[in-house]
Amino acid sequence: MKRQLILWFFIGSFSLNNRVQAQVAPVSIDTNSTLQRSAPSQILAEKDQSTFRPKAFIIPAILMTAGLLVQGQLSQRVQREVVKRYPGFTSPVDNYLQFAPTVVMLGLGAAGVKGKHPFDDQIALALLANSVAQGITFTLKYTVAYPRPDGNGQESFPSGHTSSAFTGATLLAKEYGGRSGWYTVAGYGRA
Repeated sequence: MKRQLILWFFIGSFSLNNRVQAQVAPVSIDTNSTLQRSAPSQILAEKDQSTFRPKAFIIPAILMTAGLLVQGQLSQRVQREVVKRYPGFTSPVDNYLQFAPTVVMLGLGAAGVKGKHPFDDQIALALLANSVAQGITFTLKYTVAYPRPDGNGQESFPSGHTSSAFTGATLLAKEYGGRSGWYTVAGYGRA
């Protein structure tokens, strides 16, 4: 039941990924104006980009389904092997590094590096994006109830650390990726 719920959640999130656009009201154009009408082929090309294409979801859906089916057995085998080789190993470093991409993005904004949005909007976007990501992550954690490697609790999957790191990396890429592709590489590489 839990696997079906997760599968439908992912399929549903793909369907929400489609671009939503408002209809544009016709505008009368003055023939003496410098504005020119778009060519019909350009209008058709723009329309084709916003149409729903189910074929685009086949490969991601197959990969996610395979991941969900294999995840339990493979993950438990890897978990047992790691605990056997490194018994009692713990490190708090990942508790702080998960925020690195978000801190870099906000640090660049605070230092005056021009991004897509002003610094105060960057703060609001970071708070909103992380709140939504963690809300979804923790909802799934308690729905899936996958055991932690050390046996302390049932909230191992999905990873809140990974969710936070990739949310920050995406924010960094969207905000500063247009300035340089290295911001995107650094953010996702760190995540």
